[in-house]
Amino acid sequence: MFYYDPLYNSTRTDRWHDLSQLSISPYLEALLTADDQIKHRLGRWEITLRPSSSLKTLVFNDDFATKVVLNNIGSLQVTNPPCRALGLYHDDPGGSVAESTRLLVRVKNDNGVSIAEFAHALQYAAPTTHEAWMANANHLVNKIRRSPRSHDIWHIPGAPTIRVHLDNVSMPESGDPVSYGLHPNRYAQMKAEPDRRSREMAWISEDLLEPTGAIVDRDPIDWDEWGDVLKLME
Repeated sequence: MFYYDPLYNSTRTDRWHDLSQLSISPYLEALLTADDQIKHRLGRWEITLRPSSSLKTLVFNDDFATKVVLNNIGSLQVTNPPCRALGLYHDDPGGSVAESTRLLVRVKNDNGVSIAEFAHALQYAAPTTHEAWMANANHLVNKIRRSPRSHDIWHIPGAPTIRVHLDNVSMPESGDPVSYGLHPNRYAQMKAEPDRRSREMAWISEDLLEPTGAIVDRDPIDWDEWGDVLKLME
């Protein structure tokens, strides 16, 4: 039995694993794609915070037009079909080798999570995500200085990112995701990551990852001279 919540009655046999099975509201996605903030990856949404000096504009711009749009679409459902619970998480390694996925806030609504509720949750979770990312970025810089190149140490995203997962209304509000335990694939699904090169390229440009070619100034080869040397070696 899968434990994710479809907004259907119990007589239906539909089972939902993750957000790849649901469609996001095109209006909400348009707001988040304006600054290339949202990615649909590995059954989750990854929403990158906007570079800003103001905590009020980490998720959405604080201008009049954005406020009008959010006010007009706020009552619409975030997903199609509607879902009852969405969990907002972030990765906070906290100095350890293994990642620790932490719950920031869970949005619940038995009638389906609305855009207004989801937007409020994003803005609530943004400052904590930003603060944790800054601390972990400094920790990563120190790791890069002392770790061998073969070690995979890229355990945080290249920018502060909120990860959105399809959750269940009965899940606890705190605790490690592995303790949710209602489905054996839950923990693995939350921990799934793209390959190492993709994670590194979130931080470093591709030209810096490519090995540099040797540039050596040398005179043209005198093949006649080398011919004489080869004759002496025969």
